[in-house]
Amino acid sequence: MPDWTLVVPEEFTDAEQKWVSKLSDGTSIRTHILGSVELDRLLAKHPDVQDWSVRSAVDLALSRIGHKDAAPRTLQEAHDGLARYIADQNTFSLYWGRRLAVVDGLPGWELYAKREDAADMEPLSITVNMLFGREDAELAKLTKDVFGYGRGTRLDLPEQNVHSLVYDGPADWFSGTESGYAVSVIPVRDAHQGEPARIDSYAADGTHLGGLTGTSTDVGNGTEGGFIEVSFEEVLSMFWRFPRDSLSGSTDMTFDAVGRSGVAVNRVVRFMDTLPRAQRLRLTLSGKSVSAALPQGADLRAADPKLSEYAEDLSVIEKLGDVTFAFPQELPEAAERIWTRIARMLLEGKCALIPNYSSMKATLSGSMDEGLMVLLDAGGAILNRSVSGEKVQASTCWTIQS
Repeated sequence: MPDWTLVVPEEFTDAEQKWVSKLSDGTSIRTHILGSVELDRLLAKHPDVQDWSVRSAVDLALSRIGHKDAAPRTLQEAHDGLARYIADQNTFSLYWGRRLAVVDGLPGWELYAKREDAADMEPLSITVNMLFGREDAELAKLTKDVFGYGRGTRLDLPEQNVHSLVYDGPADWFSGTESGYAVSVIPVRDAHQGEPARIDSYAADGTHLGGLTGTSTDVGNGTEGGFIEVSFEEVLSMFWRFPRDSLSGSTDMTFDAVGRSGVAVNRVVRFMDTLPRAQRLRLTLSGKSVSAALPQGADLRAADPKLSEYAEDLSVIEKLGDVTFAFPQELPEAAERIWTRIARMLLEGKCALIPNYSSMKATLSGSMDEGLMVLLDAGGAILNRSVSGEKVQASTCWTIQS
């Protein structure tokens, strides 16, 4: 038989109770009344019910920072309350603490050392067990550079590549295994102060083939060894790995000429053109040198000969024409490269043929000036052309007539 209970935080009169009872006449429903006396008795028996019924996110936050009765009235009160809350959260360890931080644009907790000897007195470690397939070759290589050699590059490991996280530390607050997480490694350290660096290439018989000067951009170390990253002319970037207990290393090179001057690109290209004949490289940093053997069979040219020739032409024009080019994203077409070579030859005072021209036509106006006399008598030529986005002018150039 169904029951129906009317709950009202007041006491009913006899007439009100009779009226409620008549509501079930002619039905099988039994009626009851729960008034204020019975409610008070139940609340006394279950005090948590009232706290639950009037709960709110604001009250919960205020209770946690020690302000159960009212919200902070001033910024200082809010600051003091938050400080008390954080202090309450930092009683779990004598050596480590948690503090609020913004990581990767998101608020969260940051673990920090309370004492300089924290790592020795209470060591902590996290082991990231990872899974990589054939399609993850580049990610696996970057992961090894970050963890193994301390490379200061952000690393994002998706959840499918993270098998588990194993925490090794005090059993009550830093121990256990978790899964189902993505992992991001975000480098946080002081900006590296660049140091002068030099790279030299050598043939198998020790002959010096070429060299470049540059600046170190980052250094670090990891579980397997250390690394040095060096930039040359902001065109060539080299990442050197040095395994522990080894005086030699290996290196990766990245070539990017876009936006750089012709002089800078030409220097780098000339050096890289020595690499197919080189047996080893030597990196010198702060007076200390290390060597690396070049991988056998690797194609180490910067680009095809067209790039080398174009970079050399731009370099010469920059020096003789007092201009600076921004190296284009794509190598220009053949016609544009030919005009670049012509501009270079004219500035060097050499004879240059004009492509696609077998004759010249002109309309005389009746007046004679010095420029026209030079053109008719001595075969003078004038260059006024845009090369790689910059105008190159040669007011007096000469050809050889036969």
